[in-house]
Amino acid sequence: MKIIRDLCKVLDCYGIKILYNGFDNTITEFDNRLQESLNDRNGIYFNEYFAEVFCEYDIEDIKLKSSNRLSHAIINLTEDCNMRCKYCGYHDLRYVNSNSLKDIDKITLKSTLDFIIAHSVDSYETTISFYGGEPLLRFDLIKFAVEYLEVKNNRGHKYTYRLTTNGTLLDLNFIDYFVNKNIMCVISLDGPIFIHDRYRVYKGDNPTYADIMKNLKKIAKKYPVYYEKNISFNAVISPPYSRSIPKDYFDKSEVRFLNVSIGNYFSKFLKKKHCLELNGFEFKEKSEMIHLQMSKMNRDELMKNINYIGSLKKYMHIGKINHPKFIFPSGFCVPLVRRIYIRTNGEIALCERVDESNLLFHMGDVITGYDFNKINILYKHTNNILAENCSKCWAFRFCRACFTCLDKIEYNGNFCKFIRNEIENELIDFLEFKYNNKRFNEIMQSVSIE
Repeated sequence: MKIIRDLCKVLDCYGIKILYNGFDNTITEFDNRLQESLNDRNGIYFNEYFAEVFCEYDIEDIKLKSSNRLSHAIINLTEDCNMRCKYCGYHDLRYVNSNSLKDIDKITLKSTLDFIIAHSVDSYETTISFYGGEPLLRFDLIKFAVEYLEVKNNRGHKYTYRLTTNGTLLDLNFIDYFVNKNIMCVISLDGPIFIHDRYRVYKGDNPTYADIMKNLKKIAKKYPVYYEKNISFNAVISPPYSRSIPKDYFDKSEVRFLNVSIGNYFSKFLKKKHCLELNGFEFKEKSEMIHLQMSKMNRDELMKNINYIGSLKKYMHIGKINHPKFIFPSGFCVPLVRRIYIRTNGEIALCERVDESNLLFHMGDVITGYDFNKINILYKHTNNILAENCSKCWAFRFCRACFTCLDKIEYNGNFCKFIRNEIENELIDFLEFKYNNKRFNEIMQSVSIE
């Protein structure tokens, strides 16, 4: 027997108490009657019905979609890097232990590109992301891949290209090529020099900020339109920090944020230096970095934070009673359909964020193709975790946990507590915005979820 009152959350919405019922997805202004019901074991929130957080999947549908609708392939060109960032997710795995750092060879890269061509015939557009290590160490492979696809693209398929780089090697010879091929660059930059150079360093702990800024200034001067449209930034916020410093820095620079993460090495460092137990879980830009309470914003400030408002759009269906038989947290993707990650040896992994050493996420290779039996194994493992932890959580409809977080999902663990707190804050902001802004519907219709 499940207790529905466990799926309820009382929200302090700026002086008004609101009861959110996760079971039927409704909100009610909290009063004494509801309090008595929650206290009463025979009350309306105690019965045998419950929403099971579980996923029923159609393996045949996955086979069909993954065979010809690939929209994003991430290719790891090299495991090598000219930097030694202290929070790097590969810090221990690759660099500290002096493991042999591999590059993808041209035969494997050619097979990878042929695999992408064959599996994207029904996609309107396919994004190719070049990844590392530092992919600019193998600029020759980037050119090979782009030009190979141009020659092979007999059907006029649209390919877009992007790479994730630390920015230290971005000389104008590279940029001339990127401008010509319209390649997007995601550059790792953590903020002003005194923040960036704390952890983003070369071998030997030498700083990197000055070199990155020198390259960016050259790009902006020669190709201002390209710089504005095709350059974005990936920032990692590292304690001890002030949220306002990186926010102000990037606001003035008019750059876009991507995801922010904390790797295993940095988690250990934080625990040792700052007594923080983070378990390596991921922070998101919108909530942890620039989350501002809307009650403290005027209307102009609201519009400046339109991206955060857009992220609240996922709460729009609150109040519409919904009793699905099964609910899968919204953060989970459909394996092999939206994107794949191809390692230097040609093995296919779920995405670039998973633990490469975990065989659970290995989904085949570019020679023999997908191993769909691994999807069955992955879903079985996932559903066991969700059934044990998520069916009793009030925030399950909005959870951003995904396959990359499976080892962190524990109802009373730090990761789940952090996400529930994040959802609570966002939900309060959403309700305050909905009931106190006359332009709510207009604004929500004009923004989209990132």
